[in-house]
Amino acid sequence: MPPPETLAEHVEVDPRTVVEDDLIRALLEYATDTVTVTLEAEEEGGEAEVLEVPFAELVVHRLEEEGIQMRQPMNQTLVQRYSAELDHERILTPEQLTQDQDHDVQQKVAGAMIQQHVLSPNWSQRHKIYPVVEKDQLLDLLEGSLRRLHLWDLKKASAEVSAQLQGADLPMDSERDLLAQKVEIDAQIRQTLVHFGTVILP
Repeated sequence: MPPPETLAEHVEVDPRTVVEDDLIRALLEYATDTVTVTLEAEEEGGEAEVLEVPFAELVVHRLEEEGIQMRQPMNQTLVQRYSAELDHERILTPEQLTQDQDHDVQQKVAGAMIQQHVLSPNWSQRHKIYPVVEKDQLLDLLEGSLRRLHLWDLKKASAEVSAQLQGADLPMDSERDLLAQKVEIDAQIRQTLVHFGTVILP
């Protein structure tokens, strides 16, 4: 009989899917939690406005603002569900989604909400160690996820433009437009990479 590892099919996980799934998990888990955001003043010299908004509202707003769509259909479905409910000033809960008529939605939510590691509630008292709680880092999680998703979208767009530039007998105007697009996209890629402390030399 072959060893167990040969029986299991090796599945390669797309790193973008990992980021999407983690963002959706956070959305499901912390949808109703409020986060504090600062809006810059519209006029020079004006005061910034500090608002507290539900995490679900901020996630949907930022995805729409950045023009980012989830590539995994079920992840995009969940974002659309939250967006539709927010239009009616309602926030979905995992409990509601696990009762959804769509069985695939139920499975997705149930799988996303499984906690693999649970910290003992006595840990802090016993060891006087207070671990960083994910709930306190929701803004960082969201913005980091958005930048990664945006970066992958930019790299895909850059590759598509490069492929077009390899086409034979391109009209001069088309080639010039494509080159301008490539320069702009590559500049955005470099700008995004600065956030991660990575710089690619031209």
